[in-house]
Amino acid sequence: MFISADIEGVAGITAPDEAKKGSPGYPTFRAQMDAEVAAACDGAFAGGANDVVVKDAHGDGRNLSPAALPAPARLIRGYNGHPFAMVQGLDDTFDAAMFVGYHSRAGSGGNPLSHTLSSTKLFSIRLDGEPVSELRLHALAAGTVGVPRRRSAVIARRQWSPHHRIAWRSSSATRRRRTCAASTPARGWPTTAPSRWTPTTTSTCSAR
Repeated sequence: MFISADIEGVAGITAPDEAKKGSPGYPTFRAQMDAEVAAACDGAFAGGANDVVVKDAHGDGRNLSPAALPAPARLIRGYNGHPFAMVQGLDDTFDAAMFVGYHSRAGSGGNPLSHTLSSTKLFSIRLDGEPVSELRLHALAAGTVGVPRRRSAVIARRQWSPHHRIAWRSSSATRRRRTCAASTPARGWPTTAPSRWTPTTTSTCSAR
């Protein structure tokens, strides 16, 4: 199982400064990010996963505490320039992917934290003429390497993308989890896996 984790979609967060290192509100929501990702890891292991890799995908990729995650989950911190960005480290050896703490796309109303990849440099990102979110972009990236492996892993979302079915689930407000899976590669996308890259830092998390 591969888990990509962001912070702007965790439970309770409402303002940009709460996602920014050094601000008074950041420690609270970093802890919430830890809790939600740990819950996702626990769920993956309970569901039969024998290996879980987590990508810290917010900001500089150095937010999650390795000690907060259950053993034997592994954590990828930082970035190395891989085009997969928030799913750096994902390849065809994984059976499925989960997305935790993801948020509304740039330009969508009703969410002060909505953005796509950059909140200051990009107004919108479009694919096939439609605005897309980080969730959809990285689900599509997963699809190019054949993740998930089984169509049964895909659950209908309220709105279907033209090329991918996206699963969206959330649990309680205290440990909300969002998962996403892509069924088939989008038209025109490569179906072969990109060349392998080495993560900047990979930490094997200790047991809590």
